[in-house]
Amino acid sequence: MSKARQNRLREARKWFPEQGFTEDSHVVKAYRKKFNVDRVCAMKELCMLHVLSPEKEASYLAHLEAKKEEHTTSFMADLKEGWGTVTGNRGILLLVLMTSGVTLF
Repeated sequence: MSKARQNRLREARKWFPEQGFTEDSHVVKAYRKKFNVDRVCAMKELCMLHVLSPEKEASYLAHLEAKKEEHTTSFMADLKEGWGTVTGNRGILLLVLMTSGVTLF
């Protein structure tokens, strides 16, 4: 285990009880922001601290995957509708894809 992880876990043991998280709290997000780590690292370390159960972790990952799938489906629907509904980051991505020679359909 790295020194950085050991230090985070030591600090997290003190930090976590002070937060007063409930069952509906966004523990992973709070941990990510506090310790500047990605989702995978946050979930792994929260499991190490016995804050996040393996079942809860699996549920959270399934939720993220469903959200990603929903976003992809929405993006593809926007592409099929035409340029008028593709805005912001989606428009930029579409422009990059089209100028790089990628065939979407």
